[in-house]
Amino acid sequence: MQIIISKEIGRIKFLYEEAEECFAHEILYPEYLSPTDDAVFRVALLARPRNSSTYSVSGVIPNASSVDFFEKTYNCKIDALTDDVSPKGPAKQLADDVYLCFSGGFDSIAARAILPESTKLVSNEFGGAFERESVFFKTFDTNVIQWDLRRTRTNGQPKFNETTDWRFMLAPALLFKHADKPITLATGTILEASPFWYAGQSKPNFQSYSSFGFGPDVSVINPVSCISEYATTLIAAKQLSAESLSDSLDSLAAPASLKRYRKEVLIALAQNSTVPTPRLDMPKHLFGRGLGDDAIALYLVWKLGRDWVLSNYCSNIPSNSRYLDMSFFERIHVNNLNCFHDMDKQAILEKLESFGLSIYSDNDYLNLERSKELRQEFISQAK
Repeated sequence: MQIIISKEIGRIKFLYEEAEECFAHEILYPEYLSPTDDAVFRVALLARPRNSSTYSVSGVIPNASSVDFFEKTYNCKIDALTDDVSPKGPAKQLADDVYLCFSGGFDSIAARAILPESTKLVSNEFGGAFERESVFFKTFDTNVIQWDLRRTRTNGQPKFNETTDWRFMLAPALLFKHADKPITLATGTILEASPFWYAGQSKPNFQSYSSFGFGPDVSVINPVSCISEYATTLIAAKQLSAESLSDSLDSLAAPASLKRYRKEVLIALAQNSTVPTPRLDMPKHLFGRGLGDDAIALYLVWKLGRDWVLSNYCSNIPSNSRYLDMSFFERIHVNNLNCFHDMDKQAILEKLESFGLSIYSDNDYLNLERSKELRQEFISQAK
């Protein structure tokens, strides 16, 4: 695959060509920025439309260490002119430059609330179907990157394949990395977002921060991976005014969607108010289709009862779900914070506890595992 990059002040164009196919996208960035060639190279690789065994990159001169990193990570060969800059090695502490990839949703609102006040925000403005997100996040002091990557294509061009590499979502924040300084990227990834975090087993003790595939001198942190969507909703409800909370909700979910209703129910539970009834045209969740929604369904059984869930949220919720203790969903999974240096871990814990959240007991870890086992048993029997 040939990757042709062209740069001008405030704009970067990316063109990918392979055989008879081509794909293009461009980024508009604040003109006060001076993105390094190395950062632009990483964005190009992380936002590739498909995998290839070889890449020929022109238009930028990346660091040799970055080329070597991505060759090993993607098991490929990369042809590019390089600059010989030595990386600093795995970070033992968070960089001074911490950037939260900020969507304006409840999870990123919660992450913003527990990260240091010096944390800067970066938001992707994709436009089109995602326009409602930008209307809300622009009310915050965030650095906006305009990116047409997810736009509807014309002239027979294929739509961007978002399953190739999830890292494209965070990649533009790399444009804020200075040539001689490491950078930390923060996400709003929550407990039930992936099996890695939704696990009772203890994470290894901290050794260094990981780049999670973003290359040398980058650390990626997930400060809300220790709490559930219930907890991030609780924090967002305490951080935002009633009007801003409603605006955030409008930005992240369509009115008749299950996601919208789920958020409305969690807000009601977090605020000890009356749980709303669903719209008649709202589709219900089908248990077994997704870890996050399944975990929420199990939590709602514990909180509101299986009959309520059957009628309002998920019509195929397993009958034995009524015996689960899902109270851990309202607490802090401290083991997931083992990915942080002790000082950073303690700072996050103090912030979380200030919102009234408590830490897991041994039983909480066991109950999390039981919820996983119930879900896996259901999926196995459905095959």
